[in-house]
Formats: sequence, structure tokens, C-alpha cells
Amino acid sequence: MASTKVAGVDVSTDHFIDGKRVASQRTFANCSPIDGKHLADVRAGGAAEVDAAVDAARRAFPQWAALGPEGRHPILKRFAKAILDHADSIAAVETEDNGSLLIGNAIRMVPRAALNIQFFADRALKLNGEKIDSPEVDNHVRFDPAGVAALITPWNGPFMLTTWKVGPCLAAGDTAVVKPPEWAPLTCSMMADLATEAGIPPGVLNIVQGIGEEAGAALAAHPDIDRLSFTGSTDTAKLIGASTARSITSTSFELSTQPRKPPLDSISTQARSASPARACWSTRRSRSSFNRSSAPRYRISPSAIRARRPLALARSSLLSTTNASRVSSIAH
Repeated sequence: MASTKVAGVDVSTDHFIDGKRVASQRTFANCSPIDGKHLADVRAGGAAEVDAAVDAARRAFPQWAALGPEGRHPILKRFAKAILDHADSIAAVETEDNGSLLIGNAIRMVPRAALNIQFFADRALKLNGEKIDSPEVDNHVRFDPAGVAALITPWNGPFMLTTWKVGPCLAAGDTAVVKPPEWAPLTCSMMADLATEAGIPPGVLNIVQGIGEEAGAALAAHPDIDRLSFTGSTDTAKLIGASTARSITSTSFELSTQPRKPPLDSISTQARSASPARACWSTRRSRSSFNRSSAPRYRISPSAIRARRPLALARSSLLSTTNASRVSSIAH
């Protein structure tokens, strides 16, 4: 297994497919936005790795779905606990890999990631059994797992925002193929090890590293995915939408345009340093979700912000996709 040491933590740079680390011939360089330091040469997947990952997810789906929310709940609860148990390591690697503040990752982002897994595992227990009465019929709502979900995740909060997708996906009984951001792929690789530690079966969570135009494009165009979730630019979403339309794959987008540049130079030094955790959160929220009319109050390094401006296909993510709901009507 190929690995690198970041912030004193060993991180695999291989893909994670069907419960195993998988190498590929090509790699891409991953550098820290803090100082440009080379962190790792990460495996660059393509169509072959995506095919293997989707096939593994498809084979794992029936057994994972058959567990039901009650059977999946204890496994996902262990997954959430594993995230908290390794919070310091995750926060340290995330800081090196995407330039976000360590204090923000430690006290907000990693705990929120664990909460994402726990929340959706709990929520899945409450979904089925709803009955909607009407004069003519009784409407019974049933939530069924959808199948294989493709999840392409963003650079600006890769670990937490990946759990925002993986949490509802796995809780719903779907299996996942994750394509992490090539600008900050390392903590998603760590997530695979935590999933194994928690007892998530092989094939349920697969991770294919690579460039958006290659691995991301192959995943979006794959004919055997049932759901696709993407967070990122509108231009990239147009390309993904064109791919998923060919197979009529259900797709969810969280989109943005290039946000206006915050007037960082006008902010006093005292204000910039007043709350580092909030600085990290506020700046990243303004970059990741939508075009805001108001600038963030604080800042991180301007060079770190400029260095991570999104450019092209799948240097971002897929928003969470869960399951399909069916409503059946039974006449009185």
C-alpha cells in the first residue's frame, strides 16, 4: 500500500475499492496551499477504477439494503465514534491538505462530520410507517434504498462535506462511490480506513482518487449508478447533467458561481484575528455554497484563498443523495 506521512499521520494514497487498497499506474501531485509543500503523489484513477468501484458497490448493495435501518444503525454509530476517536489526526491532515485553520477543523468540522453520520443513522429509523389519510384513500409512505450513489466532493471542507453525503447515503441503504477533490484528497482516504474500523462491509463505501476531468467524468457518465450528488460550480454541473441525462440518473446539485472577492484589505488586523475558528467557517461557507452579497467578517491567508479557487470539472462535490420514496394508495 502506498502511503504518505502528513502532520505525523500515515495516510494511504491508493484507491479504496471493495474493502481493499488498490493502486493504479498514474499519479497526481498533491501540495499544501499553505506553503506549496509537496504532500503526496496520489493515485490517479480513471474509467477502469470507476468501473471496479461501481461494480463493488452494486454487488454490496443487496446485503447492505437488506439490513434495514435497524441493522445499519449500530454500524454507522461505530463509524461516527471512529471519526471522533481520530479527530485530532483528521483535523491536522485537513489543515495541511486544504489550508483551513486547525482550530476550526478540531472544534467544528470534525465533530460535525461525526454528527452527520449519527444524525442520518438516527433519522432513518423514523422514516417508514407514515400514513396520510384522505377521504378516498389511505396513503402509505415507504422509503426504499435506491442503489449505487456517485458522490463527488469539494476541496473546501472535504472530510465534513463528504460525510454530509455519505451519511444519508449509507443510512438509507445505498452504497457509495466517492470521488474526492484532487486539491485536498487525503482525509477522504482516511475516511475509508475509519469505515473499515467501524465494520462497514466491503463494497459499501468505495473511494476513487483522481482528476475531475478523468475520474469524475467517468463516474458521472457511468451507466450503472442510480444517484449522483454534486456540490460545485454551475458550469461543472452542466457537464455532469449532460452525462447523467443519457441514463436518466437522478441527480442533486448544490451549486455556486464565483463569489465576489471579499474586501480583505479593508479589515483591521484586530478583527481578522478576533475569532480564528469563525474566520475559517465564515470564509469557507461563503466560498462553498452560494454567491453572497455580504463578505465574510474575518479572513484566513489571502494566498490560501486564491490558491484554492475552483476551476473545472469535479473539483468539487456531489451533494447527498439518499433514497427513493414511494407512495402507495389503498382505496377504502
